[in-house]
Amino acid sequence: MPAKSAAERFQSHVEVDGDHWLWTGKPQFRTGGEGSKVTQPWRFAWGLYRGDVPKGKHVTRTCGNPRCVQPWHLKVVAKAGPFNRRRGEQVGTAKLTAAAVVAMRRLRKRGVTFAAIGEAFGVSHVHAYLVVSGQRWKHVGDR
Repeated sequence: MPAKSAAERFQSHVEVDGDHWLWTGKPQFRTGGEGSKVTQPWRFAWGLYRGDVPKGKHVTRTCGNPRCVQPWHLKVVAKAGPFNRRRGEQVGTAKLTAAAVVAMRRLRKRGVTFAAIGEAFGVSHVHAYLVVSGQRWKHVGDR
């Protein structure tokens, strides 16, 4: 029996869920065969279905699902440097908004506990502390 191609092995780790192709394999994908290399599954998906990724660019998701490798939910972007990293609401998986961050900080100033703040906004008490103290969402004022 011949060895499976990289495309066949890739597809064996994909579970279709509606419009998403969810990656069920390890965080890194080994292409296998001669000249094998290790790559990110979403980068491999782009190359398999849409072509080579230009040098100096990387592949990111547009749907916000961190497991999605559906080629039409991906886009090629410039590598994020210190001045063009996505922050806050620009991150597709963000649970909070800038307005929620400001509200969390105001609640804490009124003496509300981190546990209560976290529960109200759907985050852990630790994350609530990090947001209120400015260790997360630093770019939002009113601390």
